[in-house]
Amino acid sequence: DYEMPGMNGMALLKNLYALQQERRQPIQFIFLSAQRDSQIALELLRSHAYFYVSKPVNLKQLLGIIQGALTELDKPPDRV
Repeated sequence: DYEMPGMNGMALLKNLYALQQERRQPIQFIFLSAQRDSQIALELLRSHAYFYVSKPVNLKQLLGIIQGALTELDKPPDRV
């Protein structure tokens, strides 16, 4: 969620992304929020969120997003 007591979704995403980089374990971040602000969604997506879903959530859509995230995690990492 984006609005939480003590920390917003962007701060949480930045903390989790830093932890992911430190541990070198891929994580797909999917945000579910009642916020319908497209600027917030764009900012989260630019900051490594995999997907942003506005509530109320369509369960079939959410399951498809989760499946896509899992498929991405199964791909071999890009080589630089």
